[in-house]
This record gives sequence, C-alpha cells and structure tokens, in this order.
Amino acid sequence: MTSRSRKTQPIFTDTIARATQECIDRHIPFVAFMFPDDESLRFMASLPDDEGRSIPSAEAEHCFFISRFSGDEEYTAGINAELNAEDILELVSADPGLDFGSPEIYPSLYSTNQLNYREGLTKIRSRIRKIGGKGVLSRIKSLFTTLSPIESAELYFSANPNAFRYLCYTHESDLWLGATPELLLETDAASGTVSTMAVAGTRPIDTPAETDWDEKNVEEHLVVVDFIKDKLSSHSLAVEASEVMELDTGDVTHLVTLISGAGDDPDFPAIMHDLSPTPAVAGAPRDLALTEIDVFETHRRHCYAGYIGLRTGDDYIAYVNLRCAFGARAMLDGYEGFVWNLYAGGGIMGASEVDSEWHETELKMAPLYRCLTAEPRHASGGKTFSTVNPVTARFTSNRLPF
Repeated sequence: MTSRSRKTQPIFTDTIARATQECIDRHIPFVAFMFPDDESLRFMASLPDDEGRSIPSAEAEHCFFISRFSGDEEYTAGINAELNAEDILELVSADPGLDFGSPEIYPSLYSTNQLNYREGLTKIRSRIRKIGGKGVLSRIKSLFTTLSPIESAELYFSANPNAFRYLCYTHESDLWLGATPELLLETDAASGTVSTMAVAGTRPIDTPAETDWDEKNVEEHLVVVDFIKDKLSSHSLAVEASEVMELDTGDVTHLVTLISGAGDDPDFPAIMHDLSPTPAVAGAPRDLALTEIDVFETHRRHCYAGYIGLRTGDDYIAYVNLRCAFGARAMLDGYEGFVWNLYAGGGIMGASEVDSEWHETELKMAPLYRCLTAEPRHASGGKTFSTVNPVTARFTSNRLPF
C-alpha cells in the first residue's frame, strides 16, 4: 500500500470547512475524520458540559474519543455525535459571541535537542544490552506556520488514504491533527471478536524490495507481536496471527502482523486499556520502559501514542495516535498563526544506532511537516518557522482571519 492522493476534489466541503473553522475559533469540541479508504469526510461536534468538559456519553449511539498517552486523566475526552456541520453554522449565526474559552494546555516552543536524544537513547540501549527488552524514545519538532489547520488537514488527508485521518479539538487536548496507520482495536460484539495489529520495525520506503529486514527490526517486531497475543490470551480469547507483512506509510515501510481474538462476551474497554500502550510506542517490560520515557524524554507526549477512535453502540474502533501534531494559536514576530509540535518515535533495541534512529524519526515526521509548511492558498502569506523562537512567540486565544 502506498500513501498517494486519490482525490482531485477537495475533501473539506465548504460547509464542513466553515463549521470546522467556527469550532476552532469558538473552542467548540469537534472532530472531522476519515477511516482508511473513505471517500468522504465525516464531521461531528458537541458542546462542553456545564463544567467545560468534553465527555463521551454512555447513552450516545456514536462518539469520538481521544486519550492521553499516560492514561492518567479522570476521564477520556471526546465528542458526542450531537451536532453536524449545518447545526454548528446555525448555532453561531444565532449567537455570534459564542466562545467556550481557550484551553490551558499548550505545545512546546522548543524542539527536541539532538544531544538530549542521543543521551537518552544511549542509556536505554545500555539497559537493553544488559537485561533485554525494548525501549521507545520519541521527539518533537516545533514549528510556527500561518497555514490554517483546515488547509494542512486537506493536504494531509489526501496524502494518506490508507490511514485513519482526523482533525479534532477538545478543551482537554486542544487541537490535534493526525493520520495513523496503526489499529489498536476493532470489535464485533455480535461475534465476540477483537481485531488488532502489531506495527513495529521501520525502514525507508525506497529500500529495495528484495532486501532482507535486519535482525534489529525483526526482533523489535516480535516483541510487539508477543505482547499483544499475551494480552488477548489473558482475556480468555482464542488468538490467531497472520504472517508478517509490510505496510507502506508515506516515507517509511513497517513490518505488520494482523492479530485477532475471539471469546464469549469480551470486555472490550478493558482489553483496549490493557493493550495501550503497546511495546510499539512504550517499550518492554512496560513499567520499566514507561519510567525511561519519563526520565529521558524532554517533552510531554500529551495525546501522542495514546488512542483515538469511535464507539458505535457496543462496538469500538480505536487507533494508536501516531503521525500526529499538537497545535495551538500563537503570534510570532507579528505573524498570526499556529505553533505545532510534530511527534515521532522509534523502537530501541540493543543494535540501535543513534544517527539511524534520529533519521527514522525525520522520515516519520516528513509527510506531516510538508503539509504544515506548504504554500497556503489564502492571501495572508506563508511565513513558516521550523524552530520557534520562544522569546518572541506567545500563545493567543484571539480569533484569526482564516
């Protein structure tokens, strides 16, 4: 599978684009999303409750959810399918001053320092060489752009037809844009089945097809496969796994194994909770690897490598939140726009090399970086700063003329 645009018509219709912009301007929780191979964009929104929270309702037939990586929140934020795009436009037309206030969470103004990344990787690798397991170290690239989130999402969605694509806002998370290829969980309550996948092991997309995968990537992949199979088995599910295959996701190719489980009346939320985070984004053993992330990563992951998805009735479909960026309004050197933190990480094994792992994260960030820094169609200009100047940058809740 390759990530190439299949559409010539805009993905964001005029109505959804205007509704999305109103939601961004007025801090209304919303999500615009597409499942893999979807031909049209879906949109839903819901107003926060009296305490300003965005909580998926157990009574809602359809709802979207987005979790933090740490899983330490009191509840998983999300959006109920209560309002469509036309409803939003009618709502703001009736109440032009409507605004639910900006969140108290902001991206970092600093990109990850390569020396800090090198130090963290070296120490994690040393642990693995002594006692085994796997580590995962992520990094961020901070940039400022005047390109609107809708324009970036249009480009990014078009370029990734095989991924779950979304642009969403909640007060708990602020603004996120992503296109993730990794399924965490898809359920079928009627048959008691769970489908998931292990995605781990990475190499550049232009690697010759006849080239064998190296031992480091194969071993890294098998760690994730074994973890997922063990977790499903612990819920008394009969587990099956496919042969190892390849998955092309833009500038890189991954190893992927499809895994399923079946049983009597599985507890789907409990299984989803147990699977996240997998060793693909956290490492193994998990408790030790999570401690290393806390110690060696110089940024907060927020919702990166958490899970996102939808519940429809009793069924769930959730994806690992990868190939994503966390954004917020800002002003820089007189320009109005958005600061974004692009996230990418890589699996660390005993044979990992610092420069190779850093390059891998660059490749993973590249498709989204291109979409965030592309020439905008609006007339306000396309000034882009790949590294934000924290002295002159400031976050703002002012409505911007996009």
